[in-house]
Amino acid sequence: PDGTVVGFSPLVHFGRDGRLVLNVNEFYKEDDDDNKRDDLILNYSFGHSESTLLLTPYGSMVNYINHSRENANVGIRFPETELVAHKPDWLKESPSEFLANIHEKIGLAFDYVALRDIQPDEEVFLDYGDEWIQAWEEHVQNWKPIAGEYVHRSEWTETRLRTKKELKSDPYPSNLITLCTVSYQRREEDNVNLWIPLLRTTDKRKYCDVLERYAQPGKEEGDESYLYTVRIYMKNEEEEKGEEEEDNNDQEEKATDDEEEEEPIVIVRDVPSPTGIELLDKIHSADFHLPQAFRHYIQIPDDILPDAWKNKEN
Repeated sequence: PDGTVVGFSPLVHFGRDGRLVLNVNEFYKEDDDDNKRDDLILNYSFGHSESTLLLTPYGSMVNYINHSRENANVGIRFPETELVAHKPDWLKESPSEFLANIHEKIGLAFDYVALRDIQPDEEVFLDYGDEWIQAWEEHVQNWKPIAGEYVHRSEWTETRLRTKKELKSDPYPSNLITLCTVSYQRREEDNVNLWIPLLRTTDKRKYCDVLERYAQPGKEEGDESYLYTVRIYMKNEEEEKGEEEEDNNDQEEKATDDEEEEEPIVIVRDVPSPTGIELLDKIHSADFHLPQAFRHYIQIPDDILPDAWKNKEN
């Protein structure tokens, strides 16, 4: 019914002054101002042009409420009473005051209140505010495709993986890379590593190259019938760097002579796709990480923004 609280979410408060903490380097390149931008979480957070405060809700349902001005059926309000996750006194203090000891407590929350009767199975919509609408319209008007060749993995239609030799003359788009799941057993008679099926699915993968592609025995040649010989790089660049730092920090921890060290490179035969090897987007190259991807907070309505929070000039 109209006026009913249909959702509730405590709010995470970012930094002593709010949103500046979310200015991150998108590709982790030091001293590269071109790649510094707001983090993706900004799109799921609430803010206002007159305040540095940035509030990110957490809880069931609330992060799935889409925008609609015409069909909005809920609005956000601060709870009227004190709760474990909501301290009304914080609405009378500046962000620098109530965020001073934020690591010790939480103190703000939103109620999502029905603006009219909501029917069963009706989608819940929230008006994201004038600031968000203006930012979105400017984004749509000014957006341009990324320069150069870019194909998101979800739009890549070729299922046959290319060998390293083929890639020299016909490379993948720069954002795509092959990754392998490490699951093999060494055949004793010839020391050949053969793929073995996984007992359970895993997200842990290693960089790898395709050395050879061949049809599965007993099947006609085709995209879905190929197996691959792959070269797996067991230690990725980040892992090698971390191990070097560990060695420098603690020289006393060394492997004993009888411990078997992990091979840096392993050749494995009969690897299937996609369970054993898959073409994926490189880290931070998915479309929502691209330089022209949309970033803007949801607006805290003017009528509930406390005066004490207005610490930023327009």
